[in-house]
Amino acid sequence: QRELLEYLPMGSDLDNVDLRVEDARSLPQEWGDTFDIIIEKGALDAIYLSGDGNFEQSVKEFARVAKKEGLCISCSGVVPEAL
Repeated sequence: QRELLEYLPMGSDLDNVDLRVEDARSLPQEWGDTFDIIIEKGALDAIYLSGDGNFEQSVKEFARVAKKEGLCISCSGVVPEAL
């Protein structure tokens, strides 16, 4: 995924970009109340389709790591009936 950063405008500061792979059901504890915005595209679709409460746990984790006034933007083609 690092090569996608090549499309950023010239002069962009890439030193503060950290690409990681994490389990959405159990994000690092130190990330609690950290992010102003979370943008996900398609990850929750796959998690929802896996069942077993994984979707609900992932949403709880997103809420935990977002700041109190933070946003979570989900670009999804799946709409759970409960929403």
